[in-house]
Amino acid sequence: MVMRTQVLIQLDDDLLAQLDERAGAEGVSRSELIRRAARALMASDAEAALDRAIADGYRRHPASPPGPDVVAAAAASIDEEPW
Repeated sequence: MVMRTQVLIQLDDDLLAQLDERAGAEGVSRSELIRRAARALMASDAEAALDRAIADGYRRHPASPPGPDVVAAAAASIDEEPW
């Protein structure tokens, strides 16, 4: 079982009401809803860091332009489409 630590946070009444409404709609406790939100925030940060790393890599080592054989193959595959 995962160890948990109880924390005290202060929320304004409107936000608390919104959290309670959402938790009720999802059938989870307020604490579970806040845990999910915190995990989503951390995952979002991790994804953003990965996106930055990929973009930095392409800036350091830009992709080479496609050669004529790649362009011809792409054009042929488009020509084969029924649209």
